Amino acid sequence: MAASFEGNGKTIMIVDDESNILMVLRRALERWGYRVDTFSDPQAALDHFRKKPSRYDLILCDIRMPDINGVMFAREVRRLDPAVKLLLMSAFEIDRTISASAPDIRVDQLLQKPFLLTKVCEVVGSHLITR
Repeated sequence: MAASFEGNGKTIMIVDDESNILMVLRRALERWGYRVDTFSDPQAALDHFRKKPSRYDLILCDIRMPDINGVMFAREVRRLDPAVKLLLMSAFEIDRTISASAPDIRVDQLLQKPFLLTKVCEVVGSHLITR
């Protein structure tokens, strides 16, 4: 575990409709000292976030999900808490997806799948140093 990226009690929400992605990311981030809540249903994640948006320091969300996609999810998260760190991930072309469907949404970083778990942990850590 790299000292500069230790979780220090920070809480992360991960939203992805693929349970294996949730499990792997959760394990990796918990090893780095983060508290992690995972959701395979974006609507359930939004309902949970609405109850206490200040609980989360960072949200990591997939773009392509059924019913509520990552762009719609990000738009609602930004409305509820403009300051939360928001990272979107996808196995598809990210830049074009975001710029075409949501040029008004501020995303802190876009992550292209597949990715190395250490890279995700480092990216998360770099965003949480300033929060």
